[in-house]
Amino acid sequence: MKRSVKILIVLPIFAVVVYFVIVFINSFIIPPPSEPLKFSILNKDNTTHNIYVEVVNEYRTVIFAEEYEINPSEKIVTPIITKTKGRYLIRVTMDGTIVKENYVSVASGHGAFSITILPKGRISIDQAVI
Repeated sequence: MKRSVKILIVLPIFAVVVYFVIVFINSFIIPPPSEPLKFSILNKDNTTHNIYVEVVNEYRTVIFAEEYEINPSEKIVTPIITKTKGRYLIRVTMDGTIVKENYVSVASGHGAFSITILPKGRISIDQAVI
Protein backbone atom coordinates (compact mmCIF):
# COMPACT_ATOMS: atom_id res chain seq x y z
CA MET A 1 0.00 0.00 0.00
CA LYS A 2 1.04 3.48 -0.63
CA ARG A 3 1.94 5.74 2.28
CA SER A 4 -1.00 8.11 1.64
CA VAL A 5 -3.50 5.23 1.77
CA LYS A 6 -2.06 4.05 5.13
CA ILE A 7 -2.40 7.56 6.54
CA LEU A 8 -6.03 7.72 5.37
CA ILE A 9 -6.75 4.46 7.20
CA VAL A 10 -4.79 5.16 10.41
CA LEU A 11 -5.79 8.81 10.88
CA PRO A 12 -9.54 8.22 11.50
CA ILE A 13 -8.78 5.35 13.90
CA PHE A 14 -6.34 7.57 15.80
CA ALA A 15 -8.94 10.39 15.97
CA VAL A 16 -11.57 8.03 17.41
CA VAL A 17 -9.13 6.75 20.06
CA VAL A 18 -8.17 10.32 21.05
CA TYR A 19 -11.86 11.27 21.28
CA PHE A 20 -12.65 8.40 23.66
CA VAL A 21 -9.59 9.18 25.81
CA ILE A 22 -10.75 12.81 26.17
CA VAL A 23 -14.30 11.72 27.04
CA PHE A 24 -12.95 9.29 29.65
CA ILE A 25 -10.75 11.94 31.27
CA ASN A 26 -13.59 14.49 31.39
CA SER A 27 -16.11 11.99 32.76
CA PHE A 28 -14.16 10.02 35.34
CA ILE A 29 -10.85 11.64 36.20
CA ILE A 30 -11.69 15.37 36.33
CA PRO A 31 -14.62 15.85 38.74
CA PRO A 32 -17.30 18.34 37.79
CA PRO A 33 -17.15 21.68 39.60
CA SER A 34 -19.06 22.08 42.84
CA GLU A 35 -22.36 23.87 42.80
CA PRO A 36 -22.30 26.54 45.51
CA LEU A 37 -24.59 26.30 48.53
CA LYS A 38 -27.78 28.29 48.02
CA PHE A 39 -31.47 27.62 48.50
CA SER A 40 -35.00 28.53 47.58
CA ILE A 41 -38.14 28.80 49.69
CA LEU A 42 -41.53 28.07 48.12
CA ASN A 43 -44.78 28.64 49.99
CA LYS A 44 -47.47 26.19 48.81
CA ASP A 45 -49.67 26.99 51.80
CA ASN A 46 -52.50 29.53 51.67
CA THR A 47 -51.07 31.49 54.63
CA THR A 48 -48.18 33.94 54.96
CA HIS A 49 -45.38 32.48 57.11
CA ASN A 50 -42.26 33.73 58.87
CA ILE A 51 -39.31 31.48 58.09
CA TYR A 52 -35.98 31.55 59.89
CA VAL A 53 -33.17 29.62 58.18
CA GLU A 54 -29.83 28.69 59.74
CA VAL A 55 -26.98 26.94 57.95
CA VAL A 56 -24.41 25.28 60.22
CA ASN A 57 -21.08 23.95 58.94
CA GLU A 58 -19.22 20.79 59.99
CA TYR A 59 -17.55 22.71 62.84
CA ARG A 60 -20.96 23.63 64.34
CA THR A 61 -20.53 27.26 63.34
CA VAL A 62 -23.55 29.14 62.01
CA ILE A 63 -22.46 30.48 58.61
CA PHE A 64 -25.85 31.83 57.56
CA ALA A 65 -28.92 33.00 59.49
CA GLU A 66 -31.76 34.93 57.91
CA GLU A 67 -35.46 35.51 58.48
CA TYR A 68 -38.01 35.76 55.67
CA GLU A 69 -41.68 36.58 55.45
CA ILE A 70 -43.13 34.61 52.56
CA ASN A 71 -46.62 34.99 51.09
CA PRO A 72 -48.73 32.20 49.58
CA SER A 73 -47.35 31.00 46.21
CA GLU A 74 -44.24 33.16 46.63
CA LYS A 75 -40.76 31.83 45.88
CA ILE A 76 -37.54 33.29 47.26
CA VAL A 77 -34.09 32.35 45.91
CA THR A 78 -31.07 33.25 48.01
CA PRO A 79 -27.64 34.34 46.83
CA ILE A 80 -24.68 31.99 47.22
CA ILE A 81 -23.97 31.15 50.86
CA THR A 82 -20.65 29.32 50.38
CA LYS A 83 -18.65 27.48 47.74
CA THR A 84 -16.80 25.35 50.29
CA LYS A 85 -17.38 21.63 49.92
CA GLY A 86 -18.75 19.86 52.95
CA ARG A 87 -21.85 18.75 54.82
CA TYR A 88 -24.18 21.41 56.23
CA LEU A 89 -27.04 21.27 58.70
CA ILE A 90 -30.08 23.22 57.55
CA ARG A 91 -32.37 24.29 60.39
CA VAL A 92 -35.70 25.88 59.45
CA THR A 93 -38.06 27.45 61.99
CA MET A 94 -41.52 28.40 60.79
CA ASP A 95 -43.67 30.91 62.67
CA GLY A 96 -41.42 30.56 65.73
CA THR A 97 -42.52 27.03 66.57
CA ILE A 98 -42.17 24.38 63.87
CA VAL A 99 -38.56 23.31 63.42
CA LYS A 100 -37.28 21.05 60.66
CA GLU A 101 -33.66 19.99 60.16
CA ASN A 102 -31.88 18.25 57.32
CA TYR A 103 -28.33 17.81 56.06
CA VAL A 104 -27.20 18.83 52.58
CA SER A 105 -23.80 18.43 50.98
CA VAL A 106 -21.80 20.71 48.79
CA ALA A 107 -20.00 18.25 46.58
CA SER A 108 -19.34 17.67 42.92
CA GLY A 109 -22.41 18.83 41.06
CA HIS A 110 -24.56 19.40 44.17
CA GLY A 111 -25.13 22.22 46.61
CA ALA A 112 -28.56 23.70 46.21
CA PHE A 113 -31.53 22.83 48.39
CA SER A 114 -35.17 23.79 48.51
CA ILE A 115 -37.45 24.53 51.43
CA THR A 116 -41.10 23.93 50.62
CA ILE A 117 -43.90 25.03 52.92
CA LEU A 118 -46.70 22.55 52.41
CA PRO A 119 -50.38 22.90 53.39
CA LYS A 120 -51.20 22.48 57.08
CA GLY A 121 -47.85 23.88 58.17
CA ARG A 122 -45.60 21.05 57.05
CA ILE A 123 -42.05 21.76 55.83
CA SER A 124 -39.91 19.82 53.36
CA ILE A 125 -36.14 20.33 52.90
CA ASP A 126 -34.62 18.62 49.89
CA GLN A 127 -31.41 18.71 47.86
CA ALA A 128 -32.41 20.38 44.61
CA VAL A 129 -31.52 22.14 41.41
CA ILE A 130 -32.45 25.80 41.55
